[in-house]
Amino acid sequence: MLPASLKPALVLCLLAVPFVANCAQSASPDDLSHIAINCWNSIHGLPEESIHAIAETSDGNIWIATRDGLTRFDGQTFRTMHPSSQPGLRDNSFGAILSFGDSLLLGARDFLALSSNDAFQSHTNPVFRFLPFPRRNGDRYGVIGMNLRKNGTLWVHRLDGVYSFDPASGAAPTLRFLPPTCESIFAFHEDRQGRVWISTETGVKRLEGEQWLAFPNSPSNASKIHQSKDGALWIFSNEGLFRFQNSKREVFPLPGILAIEQQRGMHEDETGAIWVGLIGGIGRIRDGKVEVIDLRGRIRRDDLIQVISQTGDGSIWGASKWGSLVRLSSPVFKSVDQRDGLEDSAISAVQEDAQSRLWIGTRTKGIHFADEGGKWQKIPGTGGHFHFSLAPLPDGRMLSVDGSGLAVVDTKGSKLILPLVERMLGRYRALSPVYPDHVYYGDARSLYRVKLPFEAEPQYEKVTRLSLPRGILESSDGIWAISWDEGLIHVRDGAATTYPLDQMKERRGLSLFEFSDRYLLVGASHGLLVFDRKSKAFVFPEPIFPNEQIFAIQPDGIGNLWFACRRSLLAASRLQLEGRFAGRSIEILPLRFTPQQGLASANFGLGTSSVSLRRRNGEMWLASVGGAVHFQPEKLLSQRESLRCAISSIFVDGIPLAVGTNLRVAAGTRNIEIRYTVLGGRAADNPVYRYRLAGGNEPWVESSANSAGFTRLASGQYRFEVQARLNSL
Repeated sequence: MLPASLKPALVLCLLAVPFVANCAQSASPDDLSHIAINCWNSIHGLPEESIHAIAETSDGNIWIATRDGLTRFDGQTFRTMHPSSQPGLRDNSFGAILSFGDSLLLGARDFLALSSNDAFQSHTNPVFRFLPFPRRNGDRYGVIGMNLRKNGTLWVHRLDGVYSFDPASGAAPTLRFLPPTCESIFAFHEDRQGRVWISTETGVKRLEGEQWLAFPNSPSNASKIHQSKDGALWIFSNEGLFRFQNSKREVFPLPGILAIEQQRGMHEDETGAIWVGLIGGIGRIRDGKVEVIDLRGRIRRDDLIQVISQTGDGSIWGASKWGSLVRLSSPVFKSVDQRDGLEDSAISAVQEDAQSRLWIGTRTKGIHFADEGGKWQKIPGTGGHFHFSLAPLPDGRMLSVDGSGLAVVDTKGSKLILPLVERMLGRYRALSPVYPDHVYYGDARSLYRVKLPFEAEPQYEKVTRLSLPRGILESSDGIWAISWDEGLIHVRDGAATTYPLDQMKERRGLSLFEFSDRYLLVGASHGLLVFDRKSKAFVFPEPIFPNEQIFAIQPDGIGNLWFACRRSLLAASRLQLEGRFAGRSIEILPLRFTPQQGLASANFGLGTSSVSLRRRNGEMWLASVGGAVHFQPEKLLSQRESLRCAISSIFVDGIPLAVGTNLRVAAGTRNIEIRYTVLGGRAADNPVYRYRLAGGNEPWVESSANSAGFTRLASGQYRFEVQARLNSL
């Protein structure tokens, strides 16, 4: 491709752009009953080996030390490194790993391996420096723990002793502490006062002068020793979990204690809670209370969580004896379902009444409201029919539509005011927003205007024939409705005009939203359609978000629109949509949420005209098959930071090349493939990339793929640039 005589170079430059983090958390999980749990194992690419340590580097990559190699996890893929492919690693067996500053340190049987981040400020392609570490007394396990000291030096702990190590000097580790005669050091800890503690076969000991003094009433074979923020000493052994403070010993009963296991995980989070690894689960001790997260069904029932760690986003990570990795975090999305008192988790409608109380309509089990104590109560007399929609009345009552007709509901019961004659399954009924003196109601065949207020018998009039309405709204130019099978309906001065979604294909109307005085947005079974009321026509021949079924469109009050679909929840900025309508942009790449980002369900296809709600406090509520999903858009989209990315690999005609900032390839090269990844452990959050092979003013190419390919490039010098973001907001 590029003759050597021309001295061409492919220079890889990585740039960062602002993005909106969609799963950023700043604290440990709080409510364990609604905790978000992610699990990975050998099916996802982890070695099927015991995990002995995990650490997070400054770029957000997660590093996993096993007896069968070192594995890097970038949030999306696992890459295991072996001595045959990774210089600086002598063998596959790693017992400890430590991240400090911009460095990563591995502890193995008879060596340490040290890596600093590269020119991209990344550990995606680490280069390790080999540091020999001779074994003593036949120790076949090697390093089992490492700790960073206040002065920047490290403690390196093996069964045969504790060593000090200064990574800045490059000198070999120095032996500092030996265990008592004929004993091994199972755990090591230096407390905030500088006192040194160890655990051996006979109990916990503290160094006084040059002697190890036994700590009274301490358990034997302890795997962890830790001084918590309140000054208490925590000791975790196969006898249980112990807390010592002011000469008082407290024992915490925990399930799954096996005497044969020596390695157990323990971690104190930023709130002072203690997390411990158990057989089949993880325990948390907070304010003296023990809570257990049952992981059976996610990991092997007899598997032991033997490593506990915490990453910069507040998530708690556990690693197991049988090679499973677990992430615990506070859910970005919360939901109300049967666990909270509803009789059904399939939700058809969510609304807020005039007193700011929440109402939830379930698919077949009736309507529920949240009382003053926040508990969900079922409305007597509701249920037994398929429920469709809710609309709040100014007096605090609620209008409800189900298979029996239109009813008025309060906290004491339900009264049917417009019964239905035709009750076929699937015949949708819809309510419009409530206007000052009326509300619109569609009963599957006709559209009615119901006068407000009313006490006993309501007054209503038929507006027009309307088949299967899914959304109704009133605007300055008349009434607009979306029909399931007919398309967009416009009613003005008693005359109705129909604008089919597509005359040639069977495409269904699902939702309707007034974007501006000019544009209406139609959620359809094949994407998002834009109707121009000025030209009386749909704007684009092809829909936005093709192949999405859009059941609800809801603004969040901070400049974005949310689209509740069949398989995901999408968010896009109003400004980008306006740019698309005006022809300033070609494609809108929305922020996409799926169960991978914490949704209890990504199917929002049950309701009709009220499957979404923005409460007075700004909170968004959506009706889904798996519960009433709710979240705060401001919190979800407020944490902005630079999303960096790095080149992960380069292939020239299928052959991998070493990654660097400058690369020269031979003439005649046919194909170059450049693979890249986001940094910060957020690759699972659906990033969007843009790249270009720059030699002038080449346009950017936007893509959700994490690789770019180039074929038969002419001789010359090129610069490859890649950027990443998480959404279009």
